[in-house]
Amino acid sequence: MDLSQSRCSPPLICLLFSGSGLADEVYMKNGDRFTGVVKTTKDGKLMFETSYAGEMGIGLAAIQRVVYETDRTNLSIEAGPAYIWENYDTSENQDYAAAHWGLRFDHYLLEAWKLQAFHRHSLDWSLEDSSAYLFKSQTGLRIPIFDSLQATVQVNFDRNNNPAEDAKKNDYEYLLTGGYTW
Repeated sequence: MDLSQSRCSPPLICLLFSGSGLADEVYMKNGDRFTGVVKTTKDGKLMFETSYAGEMGIGLAAIQRVVYETDRTNLSIEAGPAYIWENYDTSENQDYAAAHWGLRFDHYLLEAWKLQAFHRHSLDWSLEDSSAYLFKSQTGLRIPIFDSLQATVQVNFDRNNNPAEDAKKNDYEYLLTGGYTW
């Protein structure tokens, strides 16, 4: 079975954290971008402090995405509407409106060694059929070998809860890779 999928999602923000990041970024639906520090959410607004405008409140409905960064941790969260196209070779194609949730996270476990854990996932849940959803995740460790060379140990897990006929719902992939970083 051959499957090609695409997703079109103009994400809305679903902010579940506050902190004192070093270089947090707020991406607005109108294309603007602010850099500063996320403080908290209050009364439907993200409280955000910039070096050029001080503290300001930004309406959550106007925010596309927030990226939280510190020296050791990066976190990006997005949520909003999506449209899914699933093109099958042996079954009827599917397309539907969906709710989208996405998360990207990485953290240096041992900062001196540059040993980094990471996790990414996305969930697209059909708004037309509550039993249909797509979940994709990648979890692993980046291990430095020498200078800019690194190894990655990774597990990918994908689930299509409404797959094509004769297809499995779950797909696992185990990876051991080498690479160069810059």
